Amino acid sequence: MQPEKAKWTRHVTVPNGLSVSRVLLGMPLWFALSSFAANPSLVNLWPLVLILTYAIVSDFLDGYLARKWGQTSSVGSYLDGMADHLLLLITLYQLWKEFEFPGWIIGLYLFREIYTIWIGLWLYRVRGRIGKSDLWGKLTINLAALTVLLYILEPLVSRGQVERTMFPEVSSMLLALLMLISMLSYFRRYLYPLIRGMDLSEVD
Repeated sequence: MQPEKAKWTRHVTVPNGLSVSRVLLGMPLWFALSSFAANPSLVNLWPLVLILTYAIVSDFLDGYLARKWGQTSSVGSYLDGMADHLLLLITLYQLWKEFEFPGWIIGLYLFREIYTIWIGLWLYRVRGRIGKSDLWGKLTINLAALTVLLYILEPLVSRGQVERTMFPEVSSMLLALLMLISMLSYFRRYLYPLIRGMDLSEVD
């Protein structure tokens, strides 16, 4: 029991705690989005801004601290990815339901998720490794958070409380582009080497 306990104790780290805290933001984010959709106001906007800001900052910090303190692990990578995907799925669904977010981008996101999960399962089965998010994946998540905020502002725009811009449409197009680039990056890093039987020891 002692070795097993020690094995799990090493995963109890500040970076992993930050990832878990983002997972726990799922329900507060859902209710904050629903409340703002029901009653768009600057007062109801602030909880969303705070939640999204915390999600972005903690997403940066968990990876940075894990590398700085030498606490990177497969468990940490899994928790980090799960937190990112959970929050993004919740926000995109609510945007489509309440804020007229383009449904085809959500379809592209779901395809991207199935695609990366399939590659990840194959990678784990064949090589016993867990794929890690790269720069393109992180950029996709952070641009998604910005896109969420811009679309959330639309009810305030229609009321004249916020000036109308083309930023929501532009950011949603950039988000779709980054999703495609991140899928190509995942293919290059994991799927192509698996197909060719190449060594993955150099892959981060």
